[in-house]
Amino acid sequence: MLGTLFLFIFLHNANSFLFTVKPRSDVYFYEEYDEKSQITGHMQVVKGGNMMVEFEIKSPNDQSEFFSRSSNEVFNITAKTSGLYRFGFSSKAAYGEKLVSLALDKFILESQFGGKGSSTFNETEKLVYNLVVDVDAMASEQERLQIRERARSELSRRTSRSLIIWSIVQFFVVVGVCLWHAKYFHDLFEKRSHSI
Repeated sequence: MLGTLFLFIFLHNANSFLFTVKPRSDVYFYEEYDEKSQITGHMQVVKGGNMMVEFEIKSPNDQSEFFSRSSNEVFNITAKTSGLYRFGFSSKAAYGEKLVSLALDKFILESQFGGKGSSTFNETEKLVYNLVVDVDAMASEQERLQIRERARSELSRRTSRSLIIWSIVQFFVVVGVCLWHAKYFHDLFEKRSHSI
């Protein structure tokens, strides 16, 4: 059983993408799947605008297999035909690009055993397979959270830097105005004292 677990782990294949979707534009990724294999993954908008994108998975014969308009989506569908599946992202927003994370999980071993429903895929292997899927889902979720945290941290750093620069500019403006007022009033009182 331990050998099967290691076999599952080493034959598991995951693809992660981090990309930008510009306003009123589309981005596509293609991945090849065999018939009856699981198309599993997670899409998340990390930052940008209203955080909504249209996400669609299309089969090789251009039929929509999955559609969602959200900022965070987990998907798990079964491939009906073999071939290249298209993962499309579209932003209908007029401004503001979006940073999107896509993680695709692909289990090679499942198709080698003939799918989860086959007779060669016994109960122990199903349990191990489900355990690997759950552990991988947790690892993927942690990776997505780290990506999102890094993006927020970078935004916080930039905001902090901008506030410091703005505070320094304001300080010099206030000191300059104070010096100008002091000189103006000094000159004004000096003129009055000379005219008396």
